Amino acid sequence: MRFSTRNTYYLRISANAILPLYLYLDEKHVDWMNERVFQHVLEDLRLKIPEKLASEPDSHHGPLSSSGAKKGSMDVHRGETYQFGYLLRRTDPHAVLIKTRNFVAAPKTTARNALSAQGSCFQANETTKTTCP
Repeated sequence: MRFSTRNTYYLRISANAILPLYLYLDEKHVDWMNERVFQHVLEDLRLKIPEKLASEPDSHHGPLSSSGAKKGSMDVHRGETYQFGYLLRRTDPHAVLIKTRNFVAAPKTTARNALSAQGSCFQANETTKTTCP
């Protein structure tokens, strides 16, 4: 995975809820950021999110308008080889489309069906002098 200065991810926090995650990196840190470090950050962040949601209930939901909502405070976490700051803030509702694809194998063709298909193609193209693929 290639990282840039601004990266967007969606974290599933329940069956019906997601949490948008915006990962901002300074230009000088883009080169050393990799999937392994990102997984460590997510692992540490997974433990911090419930605490943050409980300690700042007004920053992410409630009857207040976005202009009247309290601003979330920035917390910093230091890992073994990295550190990150995180905060909660009100965002517009997101819609995430979850696709499920079911692949079905094409029906098997027999030699007789293949020959008859080629024959009809040849007959149809006989006047135009083209051949079928």
